[in-house]
Amino acid sequence: MNQGFTLTSSTTFFSFAEIYAFSAKERDVETGLSYFGARYYSSDLSIWLSVDPMSDKYPSMSPYVYCADNPVKLVDPNGEDYEVVVDYKTMTITIHANFYTLKNEKCFLEEGLKHWTNEDGHFVYTIGNGENTQTYDIKFEFDIISCSTITEMYGKAEADKCGNSFLIKDGVYNNGTVPIRGGYDSGKIEINSDMTLYCIDDMLHASAHEPGHSMGIGEFGKGLMESGGWCYDIYETQIASSLKYAGFNCINDNMTFPDRPCNVSVKGKMPQGEGVVKKK
Repeated sequence: MNQGFTLTSSTTFFSFAEIYAFSAKERDVETGLSYFGARYYSSDLSIWLSVDPMSDKYPSMSPYVYCADNPVKLVDPNGEDYEVVVDYKTMTITIHANFYTLKNEKCFLEEGLKHWTNEDGHFVYTIGNGENTQTYDIKFEFDIISCSTITEMYGKAEADKCGNSFLIKDGVYNNGTVPIRGGYDSGKIEINSDMTLYCIDDMLHASAHEPGHSMGIGEFGKGLMESGGWCYDIYETQIASSLKYAGFNCINDNMTFPDRPCNVSVKGKMPQGEGVVKKK
């Protein structure tokens, strides 16, 4: 029955600026919430809808703060100490992490991480048998961010939960007393520069060894991840440890995990079933 009303159709378009506002995070246009990867934020109420899942790592801060309460200088992309990205289209698994260091120490970190990135595509993760076999190339992707001061480095690394700090200092100790070449503890990498005990070769090896712990790999009896060793070889079980730590159902033997915990997230759908890491 026509009572003088005209039916019309209406379509609402949202601009890029409406979806990606001040935070540069995607906003759900239906709920108005911004998704930061680890939790949702309500810009209308200026609150998070849940506590920071990494709050145990920073007990001195409120679990509801953002960027250590310093959003002007710091950013929080979303991740953890490292992340594993699964891409079904390219059949790749990428182990990714961010490293913050001082400008004059960047060369050591770059040299250390080369030993990992040089293994791009040399290892595969295989699931299933016969026609049902799925094979993923394993890749490494690291971003190095230079900082001017130690305070800036630690601040940015803590705010970026996919971030780790890398510092060369005079004196690194195990349990506070025993000198060691380098150490890793909850996203913080330290390399010992005490030349009365160690040399440049020690520092270079530690610069490759310690980042391995930030990827969920423990101490091994051989290769790059051997404690106090000199070899730079990376083995299948060491890569498998990183994936296993991230939740993959790896069945390689003799995997080890770091004494000090690191934090990891997985992007993409994790392959289901038992898998094994092999070198090509």
